[in-house]
Amino acid sequence: MGESVLDGFLNPPVGAMLWRMRKLLTILTDSFLIWSKNITLIYVFFLGLLLLSLSVSQPEAPSLALRWILMLAVGLVLFTAIMAGWYNMVALACIRYLGTPNKSIYRERAVIDAFTLFQAFLPGVGQFFLPVLGGYLIQWGMTVLLLVPVYPLLVKNLPLLEKLPTSDFLTLYNTLDHLPIAQVESLNTMILSLLGALAVNALFSWLTLLWPAFVIVYDENPLKACYRSILQFFRDPLRLLGLSLLLFTIWLPLFLTSKLLVTLNNMLLGAACELTLLLLFIYAAVSIFVYTIQTLGLPQPKSTETPQSGSKPKSGPWTEENDDRRDGFSD
Repeated sequence: MGESVLDGFLNPPVGAMLWRMRKLLTILTDSFLIWSKNITLIYVFFLGLLLLSLSVSQPEAPSLALRWILMLAVGLVLFTAIMAGWYNMVALACIRYLGTPNKSIYRERAVIDAFTLFQAFLPGVGQFFLPVLGGYLIQWGMTVLLLVPVYPLLVKNLPLLEKLPTSDFLTLYNTLDHLPIAQVESLNTMILSLLGALAVNALFSWLTLLWPAFVIVYDENPLKACYRSILQFFRDPLRLLGLSLLLFTIWLPLFLTSKLLVTLNNMLLGAACELTLLLLFIYAAVSIFVYTIQTLGLPQPKSTETPQSGSKPKSGPWTEENDDRRDGFSD
C-alpha cells in the first residue's frame, strides 16, 4: 500500500535493465559518431566491393568447371583480403575513439585521423588474412553442413519446382491444389527442412556475430573467436538482442523496399536503397566492434619484449601508435 512508483524502478532487476538500455544507447551513439567521422571506412569499403565485382566476372561458359573453381578461389581470396584490411581499419577507428577520454580532443583531430586510417589496411591484410578466412570458412561451412540433408529433397522435387508457375499466385495455388498428395507432402517436407536449416544457420550466425571483433581486436583464432562470441551472448543477451533487433528492424524494410523497387523497374530508388543497406552494414560492423571493446576493454598494445617461454604476445590491430605513440590507447 505504501509503495511509491519509484520503488518499482529502484529494484535490482528493473535497475539492471535500465542500465543495460543506457549502455545500449551509448553504443549506438558512439557507433554513429565513429561511423560519421571516419568517412574512410565508407569509401574503402565501396572501393573494395567495386574491385571485387570487376575482378570476379561471370564466365561465359558455365560448363567450364575449372574456370568456375578458379573464379571462386580468386573471389574468396580477394574478398578475405578486403575484409581483413577493412576490419583492421574499423578496429583502429573504434580504439582511437574509445581510447580518448577527452572526446573534444577526438573531434578536433577526427578529420586528420580519418585520412590516416587507411594506413591500417595493408597491415591488416598481412596480419589477419588467415584468421578472417578461417572465420568465414566456419560460417560458410556451417551453412553447407546444414544444407547437406536438404539437398536430396531438393533434387527429388526439382522437376516439380521447374514446372510450377511463379508469375501468378492464383495459378500457382491452383496448380498445387491439383497435385497428388504424395507430391504435396514431399514438397512440404523439403520446404520445412529448408526453413529449419536456414533458421539454425541464422541462429549460429547471430550467436557468432562478434567473431570479427575477437579476431581483430584481441588476436584470437577463428574457433576461439566464435566460442567467445557465443559465451558473450549468453552473458549479455539483453543488450546484444536489443542491438541485433534494432539493426534488423532498420534493415528489413530497406531490403524489402529495394527488392520491390527493382521488381517495379525503378532502378534509381532501388539503387538508393541498396546504397543505404551498405551504409547500414558499415554502421552495424562499427557497432559490433564498439560493443566488444566497451564490454571487454581496450586491447593491449604490441609488446616489444621477447616473449617468455616461447609464448606469443597478444596484440590488437596494427596502429601507428603501436610503433611510435599510443594516443589511441591512453590520452
